[in-house]
Amino acid sequence: MSLNPKHQWLAVHASGHTLAVGTEDAAFWQGRPDTVICGPETMGDKDHFDTVVLGEVLQLVDDPQALLRQAIKLIIVVPNEHSWDAQFQPFKNAKHKRGYDTEALAQELDKAGRKYRIEDVSYQGWSFLCASC
Repeated sequence: MSLNPKHQWLAVHASGHTLAVGTEDAAFWQGRPDTVICGPETMGDKDHFDTVVLGEVLQLVDDPQALLRQAIKLIIVVPNEHSWDAQFQPFKNAKHKRGYDTEALAQELDKAGRKYRIEDVSYQGWSFLCASC
């Protein structure tokens, strides 16, 4: 299976017993052993994991701080719609409660007391902010 740049980034940064929260990349996670997939509403019910991946979830939940405080090693992917090609209709998803650019994601992570590294992963007109904490 050929990986797009976002999945390549995830494959490098997610390690050990992994909880993948969100469904945007479900097909990618299903092929990985030692990974459990769930939605954000059931994240707190899960056992201990080495890594928790919030795959395009922060922009959807009411309280992102609650999710950010639940894991020791955290991987986050959010759409960076500020850099999307117009054909993908950025900022048109009514489910998104907020949008993130690099500064907004950094502020969210600072507020949660997380140390992090943010990278912008772009390909084929899409752009995602990927953070490891």
